[in-house]
Amino acid sequence: MSDDATTTTTTTIGELAWHARRKAWTSAAKEKIILQNTRAEETNTWLNERLDDQKHLLSCYDHLIVRRKESNQPLPLKFAVKVIVQGWKRDGTWPEGMEAPPVSADPNDF
Repeated sequence: MSDDATTTTTTTIGELAWHARRKAWTSAAKEKIILQNTRAEETNTWLNERLDDQKHLLSCYDHLIVRRKESNQPLPLKFAVKVIVQGWKRDGTWPEGMEAPPVSADPNDF
């Protein structure tokens, strides 16, 4: 066997192994996706219950923005926007007479 044939075979095997490993790293198992979706739904439900009134929104704004404290858990974007808009309205930095667009009703919009 010549050196060129050995190099080509090794390169091909190495490339195939690389692609297989990459696929394993970048592809989530179905069970993991279901678990993530369940957790996201639970988080959204929990946040909807607590961030439904202005008092809690402003408390969250003060904690995260004014005092620059970190959240223990990631805050989904739709809730972060809700918190920031309420804080800006209270602080007078939100444009007078403007309203934020309605929150998406899409259940997959985490």
